[in-house]
Amino acid sequence: MPPKVETWSSEKENILIFEVERWPMLWDARCATYKRTDLKYNQWHEIALILGSSFSDKTI
Repeated sequence: MPPKVETWSSEKENILIFEVERWPMLWDARCATYKRTDLKYNQWHEIALILGSSFSDKTI
């Protein structure tokens, strides 16, 4: 049996886009904190919590 594939609602997609855009350190190499993996890890964790419990236990 193939693994279960999680589907994203357009609302969750919009939330993800909004949250990632708020944090340039996740995507902008010119950002002073771009190389700070500790800060990026924490921010991805926060985004996962915002998206809901089904995402908060995933490996980042």
